[in-house]
Amino acid sequence: MQKKLITCDCLVIGAGPAGLSAAIAAAESNLSVIIAEYLPSPGRKLLISGSGKCNITNRLLPEEFAQRFLSNFRFVRPAIFDFPPEDLRNSFDRLGVPLVAPDGFHFFPKSMCAKDVLNALLDRCQTLKVKIIPNCAIDSLQLHNGAICGASTSTQSFESSRVILACGGMSYPALGGRGSGYKLSQQANHTIVLPVPALVGLKSAEAWATKLPGVILADSTVKFFDCYSGRGELIFTHSGVSGPAILDISGQVTTVR
Repeated sequence: MQKKLITCDCLVIGAGPAGLSAAIAAAESNLSVIIAEYLPSPGRKLLISGSGKCNITNRLLPEEFAQRFLSNFRFVRPAIFDFPPEDLRNSFDRLGVPLVAPDGFHFFPKSMCAKDVLNALLDRCQTLKVKIIPNCAIDSLQLHNGAICGASTSTQSFESSRVILACGGMSYPALGGRGSGYKLSQQANHTIVLPVPALVGLKSAEAWATKLPGVILADSTVKFFDCYSGRGELIFTHSGVSGPAILDISGQVTTVR
């Protein structure tokens, strides 16, 4: 069966916050943009972020923010300086989503509702005529003479000279985290650094911690191994702890053996 051919200036794979933001930036540069989303609807992981309140950014200056990524700071530093937290906060203000920092550091939408963030991004996409195709599982990239020229599913072929992978990581498969972006990147000859869990809650070996689900400490300092520390809201869960104080350092903690 011949595949349906779809053409655009820019194809974005993944309709999470990264994909939606990338699509908006591309469309604001007068490109025709299509987003291919594996799930039936966009932004499902965004809706559960920050316990449904959506922790968007923080108050750090660009250099301080980059240093938080430790050994990877040189990789993320250019992006953070090009689009620092202050610019991100201002962009959401322009989208009609003012942000607040209840703990003086982590910024959330004033409504404390992640859905407002998603709706603002989707409204901007609609205004810019970005087309979102749900239930669209990209399984391969198309290359010609070493250059990407599109991508395809089992029934569709996308022709585009610009392809942005925004597939997310391997977390929460039920909400789209399949790790498909790693396989697609390898098709384009990228080398994949071994993924480790990050921005995740932590399980506790201590039984007492799992008996306090729903208990929230608004402003806490958490330390691990006398070398990693995080500050902010601490949330006890059925399996351990979560919240900004944990998420900020989980990537470093999970690499310790």
